[in-house]
Amino acid sequence: MEALFADRFDDAIRKEKFSVHILPSRKDYNTMISTLAGQQTKDRGYYYLRSRFELLDIAGSQRIVKKRHDATAHPRYLITKEDLFQRILEAHVSTGHGGVKKTRLGLHDKYCNITERMVAIFLANCESCQKKKSKPNKGLVVKPLCSSGLGSRGQVDLIIMESQPDRDYVNIMNYQDHFTKFNFLRPLKSRTAAEVAYNLIDIFTLIGAPCILQSDNGREFAAKVVYELKELWPSLMIVHGRPRHPQSQGSVERSNHDIKQMLIAWTTDNSCSKWAEGLRFVMLQKNSSAHRNLNNRSPFEVMFGQKPLVGLQKTSLPNDVMRKLETEEELAGLLANTTPPHGETDDDDTDFVPQMSPIDDSRLSPQAAGPSSREDAEHESVSAAIAHLRATQTKARSDTDNEDEEETARFRG
Repeated sequence: MEALFADRFDDAIRKEKFSVHILPSRKDYNTMISTLAGQQTKDRGYYYLRSRFELLDIAGSQRIVKKRHDATAHPRYLITKEDLFQRILEAHVSTGHGGVKKTRLGLHDKYCNITERMVAIFLANCESCQKKKSKPNKGLVVKPLCSSGLGSRGQVDLIIMESQPDRDYVNIMNYQDHFTKFNFLRPLKSRTAAEVAYNLIDIFTLIGAPCILQSDNGREFAAKVVYELKELWPSLMIVHGRPRHPQSQGSVERSNHDIKQMLIAWTTDNSCSKWAEGLRFVMLQKNSSAHRNLNNRSPFEVMFGQKPLVGLQKTSLPNDVMRKLETEEELAGLLANTTPPHGETDDDDTDFVPQMSPIDDSRLSPQAAGPSSREDAEHESVSAAIAHLRATQTKARSDTDNEDEEETARFRG
């Protein structure tokens, strides 16, 4: 099946007739390496390539990367036409068969010549994406739910899977922190409030309990869940949300639709009918995907202040090199033998090994000083997105309060 998919994709790419410098074949790639290394006549082609690309020596193998103006910037590789399908496939699957923009964002930091057009051609030939159902149009949201920060409001919903049971599991609990859009997924054996509360306790003891718990299953269900939570955790003080129009629950509703589609794609890609096993991977895919309401940041970035790490996959090492590594000694030896272009040396291995440094309050503050490194710039950008999101939600909440006051005044009058 994958071979047929690859053949259709290659035919479509061939018809586009991308230029050699945008999507070279392996033969053209080797010629470009020779030109950049100065092994051929220094003609106009040489200076053109020099202005756009540079060579990077990784364990004795030369790779073409986009020219960097900052020596500490992560390299973005030029890939060949023969490797294009596999690279897009890996990124597309990691996003849970996301759309063009989500897949493209997953590729942008590592590869310099994969365009949105190439990704669109890939998705047009992806059978799993063609089987997806369109999202239902629920109409305009009149009064959106507003949150002031992490843990101020949580939303819980049940995804019914009784037509596709996995052993004793027949439902999925989806808990979403409304501010960060971070989702937690748990398989359930029933739809009782007691089982929902039992699973919520695990989440609340990890990230904290919200002030308000909202549910798309009705206020009565939310009240029962809150009662069960207080039975399990007597010191917990939490209230259930006031009733609202179903349209205002669009965030969790859209999330439920996405999760169902991603779960179907996961079971298809892995030839596995045990969707309960795939929930944890779908949860990572969902929380790692860019969200338009978070300024195209992922819920993971807003929650933890950095992009998710999946082993060495988020480093700047080429995929074929990473697959050969097994021990820390091999990784250290590879980094020691990796040299930047033009014979320069770089004592900082952070270009290849991501750092898990703690985040202090000054970094999260929008008024913090300018970034001193690439990691600081990323944290500052996330902080700015959070500040913008809080300001937008505060304005929406203020407008809602004003409407309530006007309505009360008319009633009294």
